[in-house]
Amino acid sequence: MAQDLEALPEVKGVQVDPGTGRVTFASEQPVSWEELARAVKAAGYELASGPS
Repeated sequence: MAQDLEALPEVKGVQVDPGTGRVTFASEQPVSWEELARAVKAAGYELASGPS
């Protein structure tokens, strides 16, 4: 998962907590929800919630 998200040019420092399923990352620029959803899906996962 981290590798798929870090493939996005804006995303850095991805941390995955397997116990909670929570993913955190840093971004120097805004990342669209669609970009995140595609990267997560490519890793074989689904997002649990939408943009807030």
